[in-house]
Amino acid sequence: MGPQTSQSVTRQRAGAGYNHKSVSRLRFCCSRIASVVAVGIAVTLSSALATTYTTSGCFSNPEAPTAGTSAFAVCTASGSTFAFNDTGGATETLMYTDTTTTLTSGGTVNLGTFTFVSTGSGSGASYFGNFGLGFSSPAGTIGSFSAVVSGDLVGSLGGATILFSSLTQGFTSPSGNFSVMLNTNPVQVGSGASSFTLIGTLTPIPEPLSIELFSAGLAL
Repeated sequence: MGPQTSQSVTRQRAGAGYNHKSVSRLRFCCSRIASVVAVGIAVTLSSALATTYTTSGCFSNPEAPTAGTSAFAVCTASGSTFAFNDTGGATETLMYTDTTTTLTSGGTVNLGTFTFVSTGSGSGASYFGNFGLGFSSPAGTIGSFSAVVSGDLVGSLGGATILFSSLTQGFTSPSGNFSVMLNTNPVQVGSGASSFTLIGTLTPIPEPLSIELFSAGLAL
């Protein structure tokens, strides 16, 4: 190899300087990506913390169209009651009891229990109403299932049907958004099946922030 000229040395030094800048830029980009990924993981882990889901169900708009019959609905902090008085002196009572489920992610969620009680012998009149099902916990949760309630009493036998307008409902919450899919629709209770526990499948909805952060990291 011949002796190096001043021009070749200059070119080598210029090339070395360029490589040094490339390495610096690469380190900076990797650092930025690592920071974004770390934040994204932190957001994902925070959404996996144990969360308590407490239902809040309420009957409303009771209606007993047959002359001489009556119906009323009461909502409390722990549930709701729908009562129907028949012309024959019989009484039907449909009760809903709130319940609580704790989950660390998605899964099976208990959505409360319906109980039906009939006393006396009725003349065959019918009744109608509405039912709403939401969550009191996590605090600040917005969203609810809606259903139509119908029932009748024939002799000492009777029953009620709770027909929900949709199988799946989305909910927004400061603790994380989620959706719930009912495993049963309609719900039927009455003679031979005096109670029924409604079960659903809860699915967390990913936080938009974590998606944006990962996208930003990939764009660097």
